[in-house]
Amino acid sequence: MHQPYFDAALPGFDQSTAFGDVGFDLLYSFGGLKPITLGLGMVGSLPTGTDSTITSENWTLGPELLLLKGYDWGLAGFLAFHNWKVAGHGDDTNMSSLQPILSYSLGDGVTIGYSGTISYNWNADHDDAWTVPLGINIGKTTQLNGKPIKYSLAVEYNVVRPDTFGPEWKIELAFTPVTQNPFIK
Repeated sequence: MHQPYFDAALPGFDQSTAFGDVGFDLLYSFGGLKPITLGLGMVGSLPTGTDSTITSENWTLGPELLLLKGYDWGLAGFLAFHNWKVAGHGDDTNMSSLQPILSYSLGDGVTIGYSGTISYNWNADHDDAWTVPLGINIGKTTQLNGKPIKYSLAVEYNVVRPDTFGPEWKIELAFTPVTQNPFIK
């Protein structure tokens, strides 16, 4: 991650390039899009950042809920989750997020759709609490060594963002392995 930050000892901004915290989610889904998929799980992050200007220095954890409906043309639904600080020595974390899902299938494993996670920081001043992105995502699901994997690229613009250091743009490149449910034989 490459991120500018303010340093009072300097005449303005400095920048840092480092690894950020590792986020994770563990979700179990029910229904398999027949007609609706419901998923329940937990989401969190580990303080693995390599620079104090990038890491939250916290362990976070919270619930998540997925609701999806499949259509002939693709998918629609949402993923909602919340993170609280459960350990660490960074500032308190209390963040709610909603990720709308709208994905249109172009065929041959290629999809295009909305990208963005709307978030609300309960610890911030009201003017700095919301982040609302508009974005586009294009992805391809294919086989790699006989295992399904999804590659995707997303570009987002935050139409609403915190006044203090809120990012304007986000570019995300993701590689997502598709795994079988280990609890079903």
